Amino acid sequence: LCIVLLAVDLISFGWGFHAAVDPALLDYTPPVVDFLRQDTSLYRYATFTPSGTTKTMNANVGMFYDLQTVGGYDSLFSSQYADYMGLIEEQDELQYNRIASFSDWSSLDSPLTDLLNVKYIVTEVEIPNPAKWELVYQDEAVRVYRNLAVMPRAFTLPTSAAVVTDDAADGLRTHDPHRYVIVESSFAGAASTPQPTDYREQTVTSYTINEVYVDVSVSESSWLVLTDSFFPGWKTFVRRQGTEEETEVELYRVDGNFRGVLLEEGAWTVRFKYSPNSVKVGAFATFIAGMMGLFLFGLYLWRFFYREEDDASMVRRVAKNSLAPIVLNLFNKAIDFAFAALMARMLGPVGNGRYTTATNIYLLFDTFANFGLDMYLMREVARDRENARRVFLNATVLRLLLFAAAIPVLAGFIGGWQALGASLARETVWALVLLYVGLLPQSVAYGLAALFRGFEKHEIPAAIQTVTTVVRVTLGVLMLVGGLGVVGVAGASIVTNVVTLVVLAVLAQRAIWAGLEGRRGIVEWRLQRTMLFESWPLMLSLLLQSLFPSVNVLMLQRLQGDAVVGWYDAARKWVDALNIVPQFFTYAVFPVMSRLATQDRSDMRRWYQLSVKMLALVALPVAVMITLMSTALVGMLSGEEFLPHGAAVLRILIWSIVFGWINSLTNFALIALNRQRYVFIASGIRVVFTLISSLVFVRSFSYVASAWIMVAGELLLVVLFHVDLRRHLEKVALVQVLGRPILAAAAMGVVVWIGAQASQLLAVVAGLTAYLIALVVFRVLSPEELRVLAPLIPWKAREEAAIPSE
Repeated sequence: LCIVLLAVDLISFGWGFHAAVDPALLDYTPPVVDFLRQDTSLYRYATFTPSGTTKTMNANVGMFYDLQTVGGYDSLFSSQYADYMGLIEEQDELQYNRIASFSDWSSLDSPLTDLLNVKYIVTEVEIPNPAKWELVYQDEAVRVYRNLAVMPRAFTLPTSAAVVTDDAADGLRTHDPHRYVIVESSFAGAASTPQPTDYREQTVTSYTINEVYVDVSVSESSWLVLTDSFFPGWKTFVRRQGTEEETEVELYRVDGNFRGVLLEEGAWTVRFKYSPNSVKVGAFATFIAGMMGLFLFGLYLWRFFYREEDDASMVRRVAKNSLAPIVLNLFNKAIDFAFAALMARMLGPVGNGRYTTATNIYLLFDTFANFGLDMYLMREVARDRENARRVFLNATVLRLLLFAAAIPVLAGFIGGWQALGASLARETVWALVLLYVGLLPQSVAYGLAALFRGFEKHEIPAAIQTVTTVVRVTLGVLMLVGGLGVVGVAGASIVTNVVTLVVLAVLAQRAIWAGLEGRRGIVEWRLQRTMLFESWPLMLSLLLQSLFPSVNVLMLQRLQGDAVVGWYDAARKWVDALNIVPQFFTYAVFPVMSRLATQDRSDMRRWYQLSVKMLALVALPVAVMITLMSTALVGMLSGEEFLPHGAAVLRILIWSIVFGWINSLTNFALIALNRQRYVFIASGIRVVFTLISSLVFVRSFSYVASAWIMVAGELLLVVLFHVDLRRHLEKVALVQVLGRPILAAAAMGVVVWIGAQASQLLAVVAGLTAYLIALVVFRVLSPEELRVLAPLIPWKAREEAAIPSE
């Protein structure tokens, strides 16, 4: 109904208003336009129409031919530009929303016309001033004169030539813009007595409608003037020529209308970028509204179709407990990606690099404060649900004590890092502190989420996470728009975590505690000591697993700087998003493996091998496709500022998921077998490998080395985990399990490589088709595996395929 109403509204509004003319009229190009197009330099033209003459090249005509004019776009120009043009001559067409054509002879001699980069005047009259205006074209209708005193689009004047005034109009009337630059009174660094100096032309190397690059070389502190209109939303970034790291600098309004940048002595590349926050925030708000509508619709469908009796089958239960959280968290990641795209464009590589550094340090202390209690709680509740109150209460008390104990450790870490040189930026430190404050409510919320998973209700914390994700990113946008940067985004996490805790607590009361009989829990110090004893290997394992990527990032920050971390993180965001798949799949499988580890290890082995194969069947084609589309993906998420570096990282880093997803599953399998101490040793070996490799290679090979170290570290852990797993689950055959999926992915890779020579779209379609065919041809899934998966297949399709149910 809404769609029909919208269609009727739009059609009825425009009905009968379809003005049309013969399109052949646009095929004709006037000879004067052909002449002007011969000049491929950057310039503007103006028209001169004294009283009684025809308005040659009337408003907006230049747009047809990509010619830039001082008339701008009819009906759309700023008041400051109208004021500037009024200094040249009276604007008597503003009531028609138009910048008037020059009609006074004095306008041709005005230095403000030269400052406008007016290289040509198009007119029907003779201009008798050969000293300044040279006739370069004439036909029966018009003449074109070239301005011999035209000023370039970009030029520099030393700061000693700056005139600081709160009345730009007066400054322009009394000072020649060829030799002075008029700066707003907000600038406080000008000389007390301005010295007139000849300008120096600078080179515009790239010019588009919303981005301009200028190469500048100055021997002293100078103003770069770009004679394009100043307007809110334009940002300026500078870097030394020959370097990669940009720094955002303040953009000033100079000469009453134009863009000015203050530069120190040296050779610089200056980038002007139109990037208004209003457009970004508006697009983000629209996106969030649409995603919330989609989420509520999905929630309605879930409540409509899901029934508790569906959990009778173990395969269906695992599917529900993995697929629902995976879908919801991929949904959350889509929201996170939208926020990351906004954040990347508002903060740039340096700001994003600083926030990434803060979050990586925070995650280490987050792991310590949680002490592996999520896994312990989920395992114990899965084994004995009647004991849930007792275990949850004592785990929560222990979390709060660990949170307090970690505070001096965090303070010592920050102090030690700062003392070692190449210290963290001030906003990085503040972001880290605020993130840790938010850990207090988040830690308790972690426990509630683990409680739901122990009861095999994984979809509930996943759904709540969607709500809190919307809250978090909305608050984050408000912080960014308010100019609070990474510190504000970190502070928003405190409110988000409180919301998550409250919602989970209310749902736990309704869904778990209300239907759970048994005595209420009491604080038991002996039980907490038991928790500490059993969880410390798990905590250290998780800490070392967090240290693996964190050490990688921290070493990159220390050896290469914040901007390089920003490029690297632009790629890692894609890998982190995909890591949701093994995370929630293994959460769903873990309660099953925990029971089978004590009941039937041969059955556990079959479950493990099938789970490895299912993860590989997804990871391998995903890695191939993302390798193909790495440039487009990084550009879409983070913007051109992060290219080509981010794409180079992603092409390497994406292959870590092939090994990393297997490690995620094997880690849980070993914990189910009570082999957390071995997990700790293996994870420690990987961290040592990462640290040594980073020290040896990152200084010379930068982010390329960091990416390859991540891939190699995951492969090392596969080997180490597999050695111990074979001791406790006999006949685990990882090579045989992965052989056929790898063959199918290799066939896909060949097809993708060939298709990419023509187009990426062709490569994607052909690659996916080839992969599906290869799965059938190579018989990747055995008949036994198909029988295990049969409950996931709709009954009609199962009958047609003659696959027996579980």
